[in-house]
Amino acid sequence: MISMIVWTFLVLVLVVVWLARGTRPVPVLVISLPRHHDRRRRFLRQTARLDFIDAVDGLDLAPCTGAGVTRGEKACFLSHIEAWRRVARADCDYALVFEDSANVRLPLAWSTLRRAVGLCGDDWDVAALGPRGCAAAVRPAGARTLLRLVDRFGMTCAGAPCTVDVWVRHQARMGRLRVCEAAVVGPFWDVVSETRRIL
Repeated sequence: MISMIVWTFLVLVLVVVWLARGTRPVPVLVISLPRHHDRRRRFLRQTARLDFIDAVDGLDLAPCTGAGVTRGEKACFLSHIEAWRRVARADCDYALVFEDSANVRLPLAWSTLRRAVGLCGDDWDVAALGPRGCAAAVRPAGARTLLRLVDRFGMTCAGAPCTVDVWVRHQARMGRLRVCEAAVVGPFWDVVSETRRIL
């Protein structure tokens, strides 16, 4: 009887070790204005393993002239650039980047998001996880590509200012970036939603 218990325990330990091999922690970055205490608390209730990126405040930017983007959208783009800088330096397979407007459904959302990213296979830089760019998985190499593209093309799509989510998809259409949309369809489409933006 005791040998059976020991044998079962050893098998369980081996299975756990085998499943854990090659897995590294996934950094979670949340872009949030420092004054959005309620949104920050909501994310902290979901997981303590995250880092906040103080978002650029659109109210601090000069008004945008002409058609294109608002100050808030420009600030959002600048905030994503800071997130990409952090991911580019990270020692991870990928990082999860959220805007504080993202609502992540619990209780199994974190493991579900990992499975959703797994649908993308190996050939991607950015995996869309929520509507309008409010959540994405970004690989370090993908973040470095994003930063090079910003340096080369600025925050524009075909010469006109655009929002960060439109810009990322534009870069993919131009063949400059590999974006996986598999994670926002099928059984995962409602894991992340977005609250109304107020700025």
